[in-house]
Amino acid sequence: MEYFWYWKPQSRFPPPAIIHPQQFDGGDRLCVACTQTDLPAREQRRVVDAWCEVLPRLQGVRFAWFSSRVSQELFDAACRIPQLEGLYIKWSGIGNLASLEHARSVRYLHLGQSAKVESIEPLARCLKLRWLGLELLSRIHDLDPLASLVGLEGLSLEGSMSTTWRVKSLAPIGLLSNLRFLSIANLRADDRSLVSLLSLTKLMTFRHATWWDATELNDIKRRNPELAS
Repeated sequence: MEYFWYWKPQSRFPPPAIIHPQQFDGGDRLCVACTQTDLPAREQRRVVDAWCEVLPRLQGVRFAWFSSRVSQELFDAACRIPQLEGLYIKWSGIGNLASLEHARSVRYLHLGQSAKVESIEPLARCLKLRWLGLELLSRIHDLDPLASLVGLEGLSLEGSMSTTWRVKSLAPIGLLSNLRFLSIANLRADDRSLVSLLSLTKLMTFRHATWWDATELNDIKRRNPELAS
């Protein structure tokens, strides 16, 4: 089973990235790369400001990708896209996720490396989420807010290629009984336990590092007969 945001450019998932709002030619998919450009600082600022003004008025856009660094204000504006169902952020300087309260239709969310995020509590109220990916939110060690997301079918909690993400426990994940996809690549828990995941019985894909207890891993595989080998 593939991750929801698996790259499929032949299907315009995502479409080619654009820098300026006037380059958007309509449709339900939008990919923006409006930072980390070679533009002079003042022009760069104008481009970001333009997107912040345009995004909340983009009718018809269902899926949005941001493939360069996302600022707080850009994130806040993206959360106000009227019919937004999916939001993919490659990496960011976001500190506050409160604007997710405006993204009432979002079902698919990926938040890449975001070292400034101080709380994932706003996620607890995103009850329509079906797929969630969080990558190396290095200030976050408590996953309890995720326990309310019982509708999740896919969950990815990963460190980066070079840096491990450390959390207190995976216990909240064990409450997400509808999970079919789970990735905890380069994620460590202080309690070193996968026991809480034994309640999951619908997994089709489970990605993990080799440092977890082999007996617990085998128990999870036994309880999930559709799990790919």
